[in-house]
Order: sequence, then structure tokens, then C-alpha cells
Amino acid sequence: MKAKFFFMSLFLIVGDLSWAKGKVSKCDYDISSLPVIANKPGKWCLNKNLTYSNNKQDAITIQSNDVTIDGNSLYIKRSK
Repeated sequence: MKAKFFFMSLFLIVGDLSWAKGKVSKCDYDISSLPVIANKPGKWCLNKNLTYSNNKQDAITIQSNDVTIDGNSLYIKRSK
């Protein structure tokens, strides 16, 4: 009986963790190389640190409405 009560209490404390899934927003498009043209609505995410050296073209060009760029705590570094 104590074990049953323990597991029931544990479930009530921890609960169903499916709510956590809703807070994590998946990426629609990965940015793994540059330059990139974001030409479709959605979430575009860096998936690694990138270096970009082209001074004549933008690293990321947005050509659509409703575009979100997520850096995922990564960076784009300009090389010389």
C-alpha cells in the first residue's frame, strides 16, 4: 500500500511532462551553411557555429513574411 501511495504521489508531483513539449519550438529549416536565403515562412535555426567571409553578400537574406531566425545560442563569425 505504501508503494502504491508513493508512486501515485510521485506522479502528482512530477505529473505528465507533455506540457514541456509545448514550450520547445521545433525548427522548420536548419541553417548549416552560409549564405542562406530564407524564402519561406517559418523558423530558421542555426545548428552549428558558422564563419562567413563574403563581404559582397549578406550571410542571411530574408525574402518572405513571417520568418524567425533562431540562433540557438550559436554564432555567425565574420572571418577576415
